[in-house]
Amino acid sequence: MFRTFFQPSKLIFTAVRFKTVPPKTDALMKFDTWGARKTFVKEVPLERPENEALWGEQRVVKWSRRKQEMVVVTEKQSQIKEKIDRVRGRISRTFNPFSKKDIIDRHFRYQLRRDQNFYYMANLPYNQEKQQEYLSVAGPVGMAAHVLMNKMDCAVYYECQNAPEGTMEWVEDFRAMQIFDPRELNIIAIDARFSKLGFYGLENLKATKNLKYLNASYTRYFDDHCMTRLHKVSETLEYLDLAGSSITVKGLGYLRLMTNLKWINLSNLPNEPNIEKYLPFIKEILPADCTIITKEEESIDKDTKLLEAGETSSFMSSKDIRKLFKLPEPGKMTGTSFFSARARRKQLMRNFNRKVEMKKIKKHYYRKAAESLPPLL
Repeated sequence: MFRTFFQPSKLIFTAVRFKTVPPKTDALMKFDTWGARKTFVKEVPLERPENEALWGEQRVVKWSRRKQEMVVVTEKQSQIKEKIDRVRGRISRTFNPFSKKDIIDRHFRYQLRRDQNFYYMANLPYNQEKQQEYLSVAGPVGMAAHVLMNKMDCAVYYECQNAPEGTMEWVEDFRAMQIFDPRELNIIAIDARFSKLGFYGLENLKATKNLKYLNASYTRYFDDHCMTRLHKVSETLEYLDLAGSSITVKGLGYLRLMTNLKWINLSNLPNEPNIEKYLPFIKEILPADCTIITKEEESIDKDTKLLEAGETSSFMSSKDIRKLFKLPEPGKMTGTSFFSARARRKQLMRNFNRKVEMKKIKKHYYRKAAESLPPLL
C-alpha cells in the first residue's frame, strides 16, 4: 500500500508497511522488541531498561540420571552471555550486508514457519491415498495408534490381545504391540508428554472409544485450538493433564463438554501464571466432583494431603494419577531396548527444546534488538 504526500516543490511517495504479528508459539518468542510503528518511515523499537535481559528465561527439559525421569528446568541467561549476544547483534547489523531490517524480519518469520511446519508435518504425515491404504489394512483405531506413536512420539496404554483378558501395557512403538487384529484395538490412555501432538493430530482421538486418561503435559503446541478437539472423547475422558502446555483461560471454556471429567491438572502454565484467579469460572463449567490442580507438586503444602485426624485425603497429584495408570518414564515401556530408550528420550528433548531452531531465532532476535542501541560506527 502506498500513500502519497503532495508538496508544492515535489512529490514524495512513502511506502507504508503494516505490521503482521506472527503467532505466539511459545513463551520464548519475544515479539515486543519489534515495537510500535510511530511513523510511516522508520520503525521505533520499544524502550527497555538497560539492565533487563532481552532473551530472559526459558524452559528446558532434561533427563535426570539421579531421579531417572524427565524434568523441566528454567534456565536464565547469564549477564556475560547477554552482553556477548548484544555485541554480536550490533556487529552483525553494522558489517553484515544481509542484516538489513527487511531481511531480518523475513528470516525471523521464516524460522518461525519452519518451527511450526515441524509439528504440522508430524500431525499430518500421510496424504489421502496413504491414509486410505492404512485404513483398509489396520482400520481407524490401528491407524490412529500408528500415527500417535511413530509420528508424534506419543505412548499408548492398551489392552493386549495375545495375553489373558484384562492385561494392559504401555508401548512406545507400534511394532511392539501384542495384537492380532488392529481393528479391535482398545486404547485406554495416551501419554503425549513432550510430544508433537497438536490440533490436527487430535483428530485421531475420534477412533478411541474408551479413552480415560490423556497426559498432554509440556506439549509445546497443545494450545486453545486443541481444546476444541477434546469433545471427541468427552463421554469417556476422566483424567486430563495439561500442566506446562500452551493453553490459556480462553480455551478452558471448552471443558464444559467434558461431562465425566474427574481430575484435571492446570499447573505451571506459561501463558496463565495466575490461573488461581479463574478458579470460580473453572469450577462452574466442570462437574461438581472434579479435582482441579493449579500448583506444582513441590509447592503444595504437605498439610493439604492429610486430614486433622491423620487420615489421607482424597487429593491426588499428577504422580498419583501416573501410578494409577502405571505410567512409566519415557524409554522404560514394553518392547523398548536400551538404545531405543536413549533415542526416544533424546527425541522428546529435541521436540521440546528445539535448540537448533531457537539458536537461529535468537540470532535474528538480537540483530533486530540492535536497532534500539547506539551504532558502533
